[in-house]
Amino acid sequence: MKKLLALLLALTMIIVCFAGCADTTDDGSSKDTDKSSAAADDKDDEKDSDDGDAEDGLVVSKDGSLPIVSEKIDTMTMTLLVGPTDKDPNEMWFFNYYDQLTNVDWQITPILNSDWGEKKAVVIGSGDYTDVYWSTGWTTGDIYNYGSSGIFIDLAPYYDYAPDYKAAMDLVEGSYQYVTTPDGANYSLAMVNPTNWYAANGLTLWIDSTWLANLGYDFTDDYVITTDELYEVLSAFKTEDADGDGNSDNEIPMTGSWSTDVNTNIRSKMLAAFGFNTQGLTTQSIGLLDDKVVFIPTTERYKEYLIYMNKLYTEGLIDVDIFSQDDTQVKAKGAESNCGSFIYTVPFLMDPENHMDYISLAIAYDENTDPLCWQASKVAPGEFIITDTCEYPEIAMAWINLFYTPEHAFNIMYGPTMTMDQDTGEITMISEDIVDTDRGAPVILDANGNYVGVDSSEWQPNSEEWTLWDWYAYDKPVNGAYGSTLGEDYIFDNLWPGRPKTYDEQFANNEWRIEQGDANANEGWWRMNSMRSDYKWIVHGYPTVYFTDEQQTWLDENQTILEDYVYQMEAKFISGAEDIAAGYDAFIAELEKLGAAEYEKIFIDVYPKA
Repeated sequence: MKKLLALLLALTMIIVCFAGCADTTDDGSSKDTDKSSAAADDKDDEKDSDDGDAEDGLVVSKDGSLPIVSEKIDTMTMTLLVGPTDKDPNEMWFFNYYDQLTNVDWQITPILNSDWGEKKAVVIGSGDYTDVYWSTGWTTGDIYNYGSSGIFIDLAPYYDYAPDYKAAMDLVEGSYQYVTTPDGANYSLAMVNPTNWYAANGLTLWIDSTWLANLGYDFTDDYVITTDELYEVLSAFKTEDADGDGNSDNEIPMTGSWSTDVNTNIRSKMLAAFGFNTQGLTTQSIGLLDDKVVFIPTTERYKEYLIYMNKLYTEGLIDVDIFSQDDTQVKAKGAESNCGSFIYTVPFLMDPENHMDYISLAIAYDENTDPLCWQASKVAPGEFIITDTCEYPEIAMAWINLFYTPEHAFNIMYGPTMTMDQDTGEITMISEDIVDTDRGAPVILDANGNYVGVDSSEWQPNSEEWTLWDWYAYDKPVNGAYGSTLGEDYIFDNLWPGRPKTYDEQFANNEWRIEQGDANANEGWWRMNSMRSDYKWIVHGYPTVYFTDEQQTWLDENQTILEDYVYQMEAKFISGAEDIAAGYDAFIAELEKLGAAEYEKIFIDVYPKA
């Protein structure tokens, strides 16, 4: 029955994509916290699991003590996302270490990040899914549909096995409303970041400062560029030999990708430049404009955006391959160092050799409008899922709870945890039973034991194409799990209380990283620029919401049709395949037939500020 139900549900999900989002605002009602906690208490009573025993008598830790289970378990399965250069998770140092520490030996199915969007509905629909999914990316529509159908289980009855998760959630007001579905269940655990950093996190315009200087441009007064100024600069990059090599025909003024890849999404950033805040939304076409929910294509501002982007494209100011290239292809172009600007998360992944030539600029619609730069969410659901195939949900919860403690969350990317004396270079191991120091990067401490920075200067790439990120991720689940439990700032601030916390302290620390050179400079340059260009303009996006059954049914039947049409026509308008002046009215008329007004109303109705 379970597999038949899964197959029927997946047939629908393969045809349509579920709506949902995974961002939040800082504030929220705590009434859902009370409801969720009460539900958890009731279900705990029903389960009668106070003794900490699984059904077959295994003793499972409820207080985080190790090992978390009294006898070795090697039958539990996990799906984890990986990058193209990652080691097989079943052979990673990280999982081998925690197998020994916890007595849980996971059997892991790795799936490439780039393939997951197409595979997830098929995997669930096959009925042959794993016991848990760790940081695999589910919309709220996925979570509610799979949860209410019985495939994802309610995790509230097992909260006694996750005391550190509950402690972190309790630090964020209203946190449980983001994991509580309309039926009152908690089908997923969230990423929790009680401490936000001083800069925005997201896509950034990186522009070659040498090219700007060669042509007499300077935006370092406020690190903001308007859309008109950006057009002017890109035009100059195209025609005036900006790189100074004597050839004015070999420059790409701007590159990136039109895909929804998290690293390089020109569309999202340029919509933001025209005032559309799409942060926290997995849709192509719903956003906030002046803090009001809108269906973006039916606004007059969107038409301006199309005309502007068409001008960039047809005049050769933006890469002609934007609609076909992916993250890997974008990075390959960046490495050739003939791109004047790009939309990307961090510059050292784009152009490892020359990343410090680039500065970040916030893009404003005009000189009278503030830029939109969004900050990471404090609570993001869908990070840990347990399915109905799991024989030991108590063990799964106790295991993931370990990574809601800063010392173990740190190890996901940087581990094993160790420190280095700034003056003597002496290494002190913190991770239990670890003596091998070349598995991670030490945290540098000064003479008073205060945090100075992470020393990654000794990293050894497996190939010339490897970045620092590849090195971190090779032996640890960085691409699939880093930042899925606790936010980085919260981790570092708790492990090293002397870590810089104010804006000025953070900025000075990033300057120190640059002075250290090598890998430290990568991190420092990126963060310093992001603080400088984004900090003043930080906003939050659309919060996490769950739809009613009626709303979700409408979305299941209509959303993909609407979104696909918008995406296809937008590419045609921008590339010039479809004339904007001649075809825009017909485009709007078709959207109205497809249900644009109903679509917009659903998101207005569930938006907390509406």
